[in-house]
Amino acid sequence: MSQISTHRIFVAITRWTGPLLAIAMLGSGAVLGNMSDWARFDEPSEIAGIYTVSGGSRPNFGDSRLTQAAFGQLTKAGTAAVGLRYEDGSLQRGTYSVADGNEVTMKLYPQQKGSQGLDRDYEDEATLTYSTDESGNVRLTGQGLETTLTPDPERRYLFDRDFSWEPRVPINR
Repeated sequence: MSQISTHRIFVAITRWTGPLLAIAMLGSGAVLGNMSDWARFDEPSEIAGIYTVSGGSRPNFGDSRLTQAAFGQLTKAGTAAVGLRYEDGSLQRGTYSVADGNEVTMKLYPQQKGSQGLDRDYEDEATLTYSTDESGNVRLTGQGLETTLTPDPERRYLFDRDFSWEPRVPINR
């Protein structure tokens, strides 16, 4: 292996420069990550979970009938993701926040239908009142919507499975 320089002072300095720079970069990254609360989330809201719309009459929300709702668990600064699935198969994503104990405010992007680009401007905002019962059902009311959401255990299956480093039988669904 050829050296750039054989001068003994140059070799002594460059031998330690690389490792010291690497340690400085890792240390500064850890400090910045800690200062910005990176990967630290708030407690999930009471309504966080995946639900199906129950009952014989599924209500309209927007222009189509609502069939499923998913309220995200990872909450940052009081806001988490929400996804609404409609009867025609379209999906509407957005964010939600819970205020005053039983009021949920959703800001929704346009419905995703077919192949279209991502639109990150909110199209609609809805403020609804919710209540939960002992079986985990969530009742949503307000702005023309009155429905009961039932927890969907089939959609929660992979999320509720415990973590393991050990290999085990795969779940092919």
